[in-house]
Amino acid sequence: MAKNVCESVRGNRPCGNPVIPGSKYCNNHGGHAVIRSREKMEKRQYHIEKYNQELDARIKGFEEHSRLTSQIDELAILKALLDNVLSQCTQPIELLSHTPMIADLVQKVDKTVCNIHKMQKSMNMLLDKQVIAEMISAIIDVVTEEINDPKVVKIIQARLKDILARDE
Repeated sequence: MAKNVCESVRGNRPCGNPVIPGSKYCNNHGGHAVIRSREKMEKRQYHIEKYNQELDARIKGFEEHSRLTSQIDELAILKALLDNVLSQCTQPIELLSHTPMIADLVQKVDKTVCNIHKMQKSMNMLLDKQVIAEMISAIIDVVTEEINDPKVVKIIQARLKDILARDE
């Protein structure tokens, strides 16, 4: 059979139509699927390259700063790297082959989040129940000053206290 002719056979006769480049078949016999698959792969590759360029620009921007000491910046970089790895995995086998890298990044994200939490806790930057209760009390004071209807104020007060009690 000629190299540029469709390999599909109907009855005893070959198709004879020209093949789609990169395929063994013509447009009528599935050669177009090769084109769609190729276009899909090129589009995926384009998005990956674009994302990598954006990621490289972001990382370079971080490197240009004199210090990269902010835990939140480190977390952003780790999340971007993890997102990049995950976006490259379109098949289960790719996900399986990237598992060690994904696990390492997830572990680093977890450690960074824990460090951020510890730092915020040591600096009294976390909202605990007492702080929220004080904020609700201040809100109720503002509502009481602005609304002259005691029934409405009591309803608002009860609803805010219910919200605070939900987490207990």
